[in-house]
Amino acid sequence: MKNRTKAIKYIVSVSLSILFIFLIYQIILLKKPLNYKSENLKANSKNTCASEFSTDISDNIVSLSQIWDSAKEYYPFWTSEKIKLWDDVYNNAVNKALELNSYYDYYVEMEKMVATLDDGYVTIFPNNKIKGEIGLLPYDFDYYDGHFYITAKTENSKLPLYSEVIKVNNIDTIDFLKKEIVQLVPVKTNNAYLYESIKRLMYSKLGSEINITVKTLDGKIISEKAKYEIPLSSYDKVKFNNAYVELPQTSRTLYKSHTFTLAELEKDIYYLGIYTFSNNDMVLEFEKNIIPLLNSCEEIIIDVRNNDGGNSENGENILQCLLGNSVKELSGYCQVKNARKMAIATNFGELDDKLIDKDLKDDLEIGLSMLDSTYLEKITPSTSENLSSKPCIKKNIKLIVLISHKSGSAVDDFAAYAHSSGKVMLIGTNTRGATGLIARTKLSNGCEFIISSQKIYTPEGVQIQNNGIAPDYIVWQTIEDLRVHKDTTLLYALEKIHEK
Repeated sequence: MKNRTKAIKYIVSVSLSILFIFLIYQIILLKKPLNYKSENLKANSKNTCASEFSTDISDNIVSLSQIWDSAKEYYPFWTSEKIKLWDDVYNNAVNKALELNSYYDYYVEMEKMVATLDDGYVTIFPNNKIKGEIGLLPYDFDYYDGHFYITAKTENSKLPLYSEVIKVNNIDTIDFLKKEIVQLVPVKTNNAYLYESIKRLMYSKLGSEINITVKTLDGKIISEKAKYEIPLSSYDKVKFNNAYVELPQTSRTLYKSHTFTLAELEKDIYYLGIYTFSNNDMVLEFEKNIIPLLNSCEEIIIDVRNNDGGNSENGENILQCLLGNSVKELSGYCQVKNARKMAIATNFGELDDKLIDKDLKDDLEIGLSMLDSTYLEKITPSTSENLSSKPCIKKNIKLIVLISHKSGSAVDDFAAYAHSSGKVMLIGTNTRGATGLIARTKLSNGCEFIISSQKIYTPEGVQIQNNGIAPDYIVWQTIEDLRVHKDTTLLYALEKIHEK
C-alpha cells in the first residue's frame, strides 16, 4: 500500500512536470500569451494601457520564472525552509500578475517577490514601460534615529524643509511604512530598512496621491495631499532645495576630485571623504595626490557615509597603504553551481523512494545536502599583486572612519577591514549589510535582476549580510544641526580626538 501511494505521488509529480513543461513551451517558444481567464484583464481590455500590458503578459510571466530560476542558481543563503517559501512566493506572484492591468502594479509584485529573499543587494531595474508609469513626489526624505524628515523639496511645494513626517494617510509614519512599504524593501539590516522604506515612499504610480502630515521645527502640524506628479523621465531636471552639511568653516580644502576630498580641519587633523570605490585608478590617485599632502598629518577622519560602493580591493589597498599588514582578509562563500541537483531535492525530497533510480538518488542526496546550507564553497578573496605589506606613510597616523546605514557593499568591506586592524575607531551608524559578488540576469521583459551570489564573513566570523558593521560609537545626525549645515557625526569625531 505504501509503495502504491508513493507510485501515485510519483505519477502525479511527473504529470505536473509535463504540464509545466508544456506551459513554459507555449510561453517561451511560441511566444503566445496563454488564454488566461482573468476578469481584470477582460474588464480593462478597452483601456489602451491595460490592453498593451495584456499583450506583454507572457514576457512578464517568463520574467518572474527567470527571477525564480536565477535566485535558485546563485543565491548563497538558501535553507530548506527558504527554498519552500521562495517556491510559494513565485507561484503567488505569477497568479497575481495575471490579475493586473498596469506595468507599475506588476513592478510592485516583482518587488514584493524579490524582497522575500532578504538580500540587500537585490534590485529590479525597471524597463521603459514601467518607468513611464512611475511618478515622484516633490519631496525627498531621510531617516534619523527613529524619525523621518523632509530633507529636500521643490520650490512650490507646501511642506517646510526639516519638518518631521509624523503621519502618512493618517497613520503614524512608522506603522504605515511597516504595513505598506517594508514588504517592498529587500534589505533587512537595522536602520537601513527604515531608511530605504522612507526613500521608497518617494515614488508610486504617476498621478496618484498620498496624504502627508508633518510637524515643523516650531511645532506646527501641517497636512498636504501630495501628488506623485513628477515623471521619472523628468526627475533629474527638477530643481530641489536640499538640506546639506558642510565642513567646519575653519577647514582648508587641500585636494578635491570626483573620488576624494582632502581637507585640513585643524592643525595636523585631516578629513578624507571617499565617494566611491568604483574608480579603477583611485589607488594610484590616492598614492600620487593624497599621500604627499599627509606629511604633517597626525589624525585622519575618513568619511565613507556617502560612498556608493564598488570594488572592495580599492578600499583595502588604501587602508593597507595607511596601516600596513594589520588589515585582515574577509572570507566569502559562493553557491556550488548545480541547480539541477537542487531542483531534484526540491521536487522529490525523499531519499528512500524506491521509484528513484540510483543516479537520480545520488543527485538527490547531494541536492539535499546543498539545501541544508552545506552546498557553499569557500572563495578566498583575491588581492592585488601590487598590494604592499608596509604602509606607504612612514609615520604612524591614527584613523577614524565615519560609517552609515546608507552605504554598504564595498563600504561594508572597508569598515570590516578597518575594524579588523584594531587600530581604527568607527563612528556613526551600522553599515548597510549587503556585500559580496553579485549575479545579474537580463529578463525577458527588458528588466534586469540583481542578486547576491556570495556570503561574506568578517575576519571575526560575523556574517555581514543583514548585519552590517557596527560602529564603536553610535552617532546620529540631528535635525537641529542639519538646519545650520553642521555635521553632527564629524563634530563628534573631532571631540573624540580632542579627548585624547
